[in-house]
Amino acid sequence: MGPAGFQNIKELAAGETDDEVFRAVESRSFGDVGDVNRFETLVYEATRPPAASAMNK
Repeated sequence: MGPAGFQNIKELAAGETDDEVFRAVESRSFGDVGDVNRFETLVYEATRPPAASAMNK
């Protein structure tokens, strides 16, 4: 993700997020399939700053 321009890359557990907008979006983290979901899921969050060309407009 870094080579693609993303920054602040974080690996999180399924159902976790630091972004309030995405909280409670992942419903499979809970209930009967929670353990399986945590086993089979990779979660990364990152930010990507605007492209340099877009900032010069």
